[in-house]
Amino acid sequence: WSSDVCSSDLLHDSAGSLRTWRELADLAKAGRVRQAGLALATTRLGMAAQLDRLFETDLAITELRTLIASRPESPWGVMARARLQLGDALNRMGQTREAEAEYRAVVTLTSGDGDLADRARAGLRRTPPAEQSTAYRASLEGWRMLERGDIRGAAPLITQAVTLRPADPVFRYREARLHLARH
Repeated sequence: WSSDVCSSDLLHDSAGSLRTWRELADLAKAGRVRQAGLALATTRLGMAAQLDRLFETDLAITELRTLIASRPESPWGVMARARLQLGDALNRMGQTREAEAEYRAVVTLTSGDGDLADRARAGLRRTPPAEQSTAYRASLEGWRMLERGDIRGAAPLITQAVTLRPADPVFRYREARLHLARH
């Protein structure tokens, strides 16, 4: 293995990255790292990014709201980055009014300057099609029900998602897991 291959694998392994972020968060919460507040804020951003990449957007939203509620002062720009990530996650879930509020907060926090402000303004212009958001939300809600063992509750939601977006591989995976749970 070359270092390039290992680095590439680690950069593209969202589940592995999430485990690492969680381990660092646990250390920060226990006060076992220097600058624990900074480390915890950074880990929450990292965990939220990986959760969103793993199509666990509801959990990403929870991490981001927890981070924002803690009002961290460092690292510099953490609130703007958290609110931008939250805006993107809310937008994906079809919660456009809440997403717009987060994007506007980013523009305010950054005084309208820089990459984060530009990305927030782009977010204000970008609204996913209603069908896409509905399917994403139904798939995720169905997945949570399936995780709790509620097959009857999960089935119509996952079926709705697959019906709306039949080519989506995540929805198809969740449909396959539903099928396995039934048998």
